[in-house]
Parts: sequence; structure tokens; C-alpha cells
Amino acid sequence: PLVETCNVLTFNFTEKDFLNFNMNAIDSAFLTNEEKTIMIMKYSNDFSNKEISEALNLSEGTIRTKLYRIKRKMREKYEDNRY
Repeated sequence: PLVETCNVLTFNFTEKDFLNFNMNAIDSAFLTNEEKTIMIMKYSNDFSNKEISEALNLSEGTIRTKLYRIKRKMREKYEDNRY
């Protein structure tokens, strides 16, 4: 699901590249603890945006925005590391 969701944002990530980078990104220091928590809840634990918003006491719109920004941040970091 993460690859399918992110392909539009990642511009030609191969599935293998993205999955390898994604696992390193979640563990890395460039994501904040909140960003890591949201990514793990969404993509490792299959929480819905509503479930994440309730658990973190944030609106669903805020979760959608944060997910978009996290994926963009990961894409930019990945593209910087490719060269």
C-alpha cells in the first residue's frame, strides 16, 4: 500500500528502492518522532486516518496533511541520496 500510495509523489521509485529506503527512513533521524509514529501507525499497523487522528488527538485533515508532507520529505531525501 505505501508504494502504491507514494508512487505519484515519488516519481519513478522502483518498489525495491522505495521499500528499502522507506524502512531506513522510518528509523533515521531526519523524521521526527511524530512523523515516525504516524508512518508506523499508517503503513505498518494499517490504521486509518481516523484511528490515527483519535490516537494522537489531531484532526483527520491534519493527519492527511502530515502524511503528504512526510512522503514529500522522504521523496526529497531519497532523491538527494540517489546521486
